[in-house]
Amino acid sequence: MNSLSFVDAREFDFVRVNSSSEEAGNILCPRAYFHIFTLKWQADAMTLYTMLVSHPLSYAVYRFFSSFPIACFFLALLTDVAFWQTTNLIWLHFSEWLLLAGLVFGAVAIIVALIALVARWYGPTWFGLLGQGTAFALAVLNSFIHTADGWTAVMPYGLTVSIATVLVMAVAGLAGRRGGANV
Repeated sequence: MNSLSFVDAREFDFVRVNSSSEEAGNILCPRAYFHIFTLKWQADAMTLYTMLVSHPLSYAVYRFFSSFPIACFFLALLTDVAFWQTTNLIWLHFSEWLLLAGLVFGAVAIIVALIALVARWYGPTWFGLLGQGTAFALAVLNSFIHTADGWTAVMPYGLTVSIATVLVMAVAGLAGRRGGANV
């Protein structure tokens, strides 16, 4: 453990830090440096406190849940392209499951974002939330289109709506961010 003792010398205004380790010995540092260090520590603690108050848990929850629909809807587009190229039904089933997972996580993300906006916490802008809602509505439509059998489930409307969903998500993410910190 470190203990502090102040050296009371007229020509030196130092703080003596006594270290318990033999190698370190006693360290003398200027009192001004020690004071600046403690002020910096207090400022860092205040910054952390301010960050926790201004970015509550809803921010982390929103960011967590909003990342899943982005991945799922983009992968659904890729599996639609794979189905278009191979006509293997497994790609259609992959798309269906990816759309379902994206819709579930997207619903939770939109609910958390609405709570954050109503409570005036840090969250997406209204434009970003409108874009997310539009992408969510397109994904619901895409999920209904994918319930058809075989080729008609993907071509041409399923693939078109998948492309539109990904494009709307990209525009909403770029234009709806706040200060470059929230996509």
